[in-house]
Order: sequence, then structure tokens, then C-alpha cells
Amino acid sequence: MMTTSELKKTLSFTENLAQKVGEYLLDNQKKVTVLNYKNRQDILTNIDVGAEKIIIEAIEKKFPNHSIYSEEKGHIDKDSDYQWVLDPLDGTKYYVRDLPIYNTAINLLYRGKSILAVSYRPVEKQLYSAIKKGGFYYNGNRYTVSQTEDIYKSFLFVGLPNSQLEKNDYERKMEQFKKVNWASYRVRCLADSMLGMGATARGAFDAFVDLYGKEKIWDVIAGILFVTEAGGVVTDLNGDQIQNNDTSKGILATNGKIHNELLSLLKL
Repeated sequence: MMTTSELKKTLSFTENLAQKVGEYLLDNQKKVTVLNYKNRQDILTNIDVGAEKIIIEAIEKKFPNHSIYSEEKGHIDKDSDYQWVLDPLDGTKYYVRDLPIYNTAINLLYRGKSILAVSYRPVEKQLYSAIKKGGFYYNGNRYTVSQTEDIYKSFLFVGLPNSQLEKNDYERKMEQFKKVNWASYRVRCLADSMLGMGATARGAFDAFVDLYGKEKIWDVIAGILFVTEAGGVVTDLNGDQIQNNDTSKGILATNGKIHNELLSLLKL
């Protein structure tokens, strides 16, 4: 396991790398070309591939013995205790429409556990970062979760279900949405888990609720570390710890003070 000093140096390397990729994304947005439609919801572009190449080359040069798992390239297995999990362009569907709702996420795991996470949103120049037992930082300043204790005063970020779900599952999740929407102060919805958990970690929202239940691990692993290092609580929608990177039961990331009440509301 890296020492604290080594981990901090690795965090600095990762932050600089994420910002470098952010510059690439901004510089090349007018050159974007769709290469493949993965399914009804997801696409692959030349910019996804280019951003991934920048990250992988930098990591392989700095840490040649580390394994890598990236959204597009898949596994690069070096039989290492360390594994980088990458999402070079999270929010491709927004990027191609020139909407400023995307980020680059880079994570480092040690023996399957997240120890470092960085997310950079280049349009807004927002840098989120955390290391295990080292706190959560937003643009270089340390932040913690909110102190809201009453659900009716809470500001929630919700990821809604969509047409990839079976109809019965979709309708059940929409019932869950109605309950939290009715009980809380305000709800805002967007398919951007990293933004939802990052904003919860810095206290802008009181909770993030993922009702989709089909998030890929590279979409959420950084956000989970952000919230926990900011003093919050993260479970699935049943209140259980998320095991083996399985997000199929949804995600509830909160300030901890309204967690149990939200769990009760989400039960049908």
C-alpha cells in the first residue's frame, strides 16, 4: 500500500492529468464524431477514444506495473494490487450536444478498494478530489456534507429511471421518486451521478438518489469516495453496503442525517 506521502503525490499527478484531458475535451469539441451506438442510450465518439489514450499512456508511463480498467478499452491486466478505473468522458451524450454537463473521472483502487478519486469538469473548471482517510476537496478547498436534519428541508439530486428498465421496474421506481419528491424541499433531476455525488459531498445537495440501478462502476466509484470522505453515508436503496461494485440496487448517498428517513421513504 502506498504511504500517505506517495498517495498525495499520486493525487497531484491524477489531478493534473484530469485537467490535461479537460483541455483536450474543450479544444476538440467541434471535431467530435460518433463512432458507434453502444445501445439506445449510449454512444462512443472519437473524443472518448482520444481522451482515454491520453490517460492510459500517462498512467503506463508513471505506473507501468499497475492494472487499468477503462470504459472503452476494458481491462489491461498487470496482475497488480493497484487498478486504475477510468471514465475519460463521462457524459458523452451531453458533450456531443454542446451541453456543459460532462467530466473526466480517474480512480485508483488498492485490492479492490477505492483509495483515490478525481473528477474534473472543464467547462466550469470544477475539480473534485479525495484520497482514503484524507478528506474531500473541491477546487483545492476541503468540504464536508451538509448539516440538514429534516427531510422536508432537504435538497435532493435524483437520477431517474429510464427506458432501459422493464416496465414494471420503471413504474416501481417512479413511485419511489414520487415519495421523495413529495417529502423533500426540492428535487433536481439529471443523469449525471458524478455531479450529484460531488455536489452532495460539498454540501450543495443533502442527498443523491440513484433510481436507475444500472450505473456502471466507472460512473460512480469516484463519487462514492467523495461522499464518504466528506463525512457522508453511501448505501444501496435497501440500506446495505455496496459490494463488489454492484450498483443494481441503486445508490443512496447522503449527509448521514437524513439517510434512514430516505431509506424508509424508498421502501414500497
